[in-house]
Amino acid sequence: MDWITGKIDTDTLILWLYGPAGAGKSAIAQTIAELCHKEGLLLATLRTDPTRNNVQRLVATLMYKAILSIPATRALVEQIVEGDPLVFKTSLETQFKKLIIEPLIHLFQSGVFQQFRFPPLVILDGLDECIDRNSQRILLEALSHSSRQHQLPLKFLVASRPEQIINASFKSSALKTLTYRLPLNNDLNPDDDIRTFLLSEFEEIRNTHPVGSSIPSSWPSDEDIDRLVSKSSGQFIYGSLVIRFLRPFATILAIACASCLV
Repeated sequence: MDWITGKIDTDTLILWLYGPAGAGKSAIAQTIAELCHKEGLLLATLRTDPTRNNVQRLVATLMYKAILSIPATRALVEQIVEGDPLVFKTSLETQFKKLIIEPLIHLFQSGVFQQFRFPPLVILDGLDECIDRNSQRILLEALSHSSRQHQLPLKFLVASRPEQIINASFKSSALKTLTYRLPLNNDLNPDDDIRTFLLSEFEEIRNTHPVGSSIPSSWPSDEDIDRLVSKSSGQFIYGSLVIRFLRPFATILAIACASCLV
């Protein structure tokens, strides 16, 4: 959030949030999206769909969400599509330029972007889930080109695993100076976040499950929480799977607790 609001002294327009599977990238991206939406800083949040295995529809989706955030975008985009009905058949970079960059620059110059206190944010989550590795590279090159050549008044948060193509793209001269890198590693003390997550989820089970009232507030014990945090080894996915596994068994747990009380 400090990077988004300019509190960090940097001219970078892209933040790369990266870490291994289960590190909590999507959870962070979702939380940032909610915070930015509340503060009027969010233009769009996009998650790459692994069932499609490509990013060919990304520009159209981003265009649609830009229209929802800034309705004045619609008339400009309609003019472009009417003038070139085959624009969606062009390259990803050309689509990005014609359907995203040019309309937004026009709106920025006309003062529409004054509704945003800072450059609005676009969140792209799950870039590594595109099986088409070339699409990953093309998309990052499009972001780089738009930021360098067109001075696009946007910031981009990209969340992914540090896979070879993505890592190499962010190390390239085109993206290196534009990118603020934020690795999800043990330096960020993930155990505290995982503990907070587990406590919150167990409380939700007690509060919302049909038999949750029969589950004592002392469940699970502090020792059990400590053990789960330790076994997570800094990976959110472990805690998430534990909760997913335990939730259906809350009824059995409540019966067991009731038997103990009797």
